[in-house]
Amino acid sequence: HSALQWLAPPELASRTTLAAALAGGEIPVAWPPDPVLDEIVARAARQALADAGLEPELFAVAVELAVRERLKIARAQDWHGGVRPLIGIEINAEAEVATPAGMRRVQFRADRVEREGERIVFTDYKTGAALSTAKRPETRARHLVRALESGDQLQLAAYALARAAAGGSVGRLLYLRPDLAHDRRELRLEEPQPGTPWSTLLAAWDAGAFLPRLLQDDLRTTGKACKYCAVRVACLQGDSGARQRLARWVELRREGASAQGDVAAAELFDLHHGSEREDGEETPG
Repeated sequence: HSALQWLAPPELASRTTLAAALAGGEIPVAWPPDPVLDEIVARAARQALADAGLEPELFAVAVELAVRERLKIARAQDWHGGVRPLIGIEINAEAEVATPAGMRRVQFRADRVEREGERIVFTDYKTGAALSTAKRPETRARHLVRALESGDQLQLAAYALARAAAGGSVGRLLYLRPDLAHDRRELRLEEPQPGTPWSTLLAAWDAGAFLPRLLQDDLRTTGKACKYCAVRVACLQGDSGARQRLARWVELRREGASAQGDVAAAELFDLHHGSEREDGEETPG
């Protein structure tokens, strides 16, 4: 992210809000020659390692190789002609979300902002696994809808709800993982998804109902997010008693909860219900 950010001229990098990006107009961002790019990559790698508390001299070469590989993909995907007009990078913006209690504002940040006709496109770079590796575009679109309905991929949902231009906003994720097929690198959301459960999520936030998701909806399988959690060793995940108490609580709440916090937490837990259904092709991610 830092390397891509440093490709932009200072005038573009100085814009931090969507209002400033829209008012400032487009600035052409040219892909730098290899010697300049090498300097940018080296500086970004060493800064990232230092920020992580690691010795740059020991790990810089490996990190630089990985960064160059992903930058090569970014150039092939987005800088075909060598220059791309942008209106902002690392931009802070807001989405307006309709809930039964009224309109709510959700803040977000986008790696890159540009115009596409009358619309504004918000792009975020991803280096991890794609949401879906399905071959057919319609299947990938279906996987995205399911993810949004279960409260995942809210970054895209917020992008599509941003009040950026009369023509609307587009959310876009660009996956830079080397082993991903070229035609499956881009994930777009061109209009707000009505099934996105903002009301459930915001109600849980308001009630302070931050429950641990130690189990999947079947109340037997380990929560999928726990596989990638960096602090799981400090969690109750390995505590069978905690898992049993959570399962019993969910069962009781599904039968009929009374406390507001319990209701909000139960609805939050149930968001992922049915999100693992098979549809005959590759599953998301």
